[in-house]
Amino acid sequence: MRYSNEDDTSSSRPPCENCGNQAATYRELMDGVFCLHCYNQWAEKRMMGEPLPTIDELQEYNPYPSFWPNQGETAIKIIDSVRRNERIIGLSAPTASGKSGLLTTVARWLIAHGFVDRVIYTTPQVKLVDFLAKSGWFKYYMQNDEGEKVLVNAYVVGRGNYPCAKYSNMQANCCVHRQDSPPVCNPCEFNRDRMAYTEANFALTTFDYFLSSHWKS
Repeated sequence: MRYSNEDDTSSSRPPCENCGNQAATYRELMDGVFCLHCYNQWAEKRMMGEPLPTIDELQEYNPYPSFWPNQGETAIKIIDSVRRNERIIGLSAPTASGKSGLLTTVARWLIAHGFVDRVIYTTPQVKLVDFLAKSGWFKYYMQNDEGEKVLVNAYVVGRGNYPCAKYSNMQANCCVHRQDSPPVCNPCEFNRDRMAYTEANFALTTFDYFLSSHWKS
């Protein structure tokens, strides 16, 4: 359903959370307040139906050379659920069944086709984050201090998993300079990874870090 300015009777409107312009409607969209233009763009693409991809079209976003049996079909079902604005989507599959590759495919497709601006892949296990980071699926070009673009992994884990750049006998979570601005510990592995994670549109982290960094009291 499309909306016009007549639907909005509020005199005080916050900025649109998508484009930053003044909001023209208070209609709820993914727990946000969006302007008329952005809302109707969303409605046309998702509610009025953009064609679902075929398995061959999805292959472009697959980190593997080909899909396993039922992987492509499952990815399309997840994309369809997102398109229909379902808030919680469950996927249950055995270990080593290809869930990570499947979800990476879905995330890349959704970003490329404008359904979402950003996807954060989370897992409770630091070891699994380290493993996935080595896969090369979360590569991101970040600008270094010299202004050069360097290819890095867009992932971060808790500060306590990093060595301190200044003091070799402590971890980064114990660093007494971590609140300094500009940072005195350079290069700091944690700050480097955190920056890449924050900037990238497809990033990886632990569930614990995700909660602590996005929902601070």
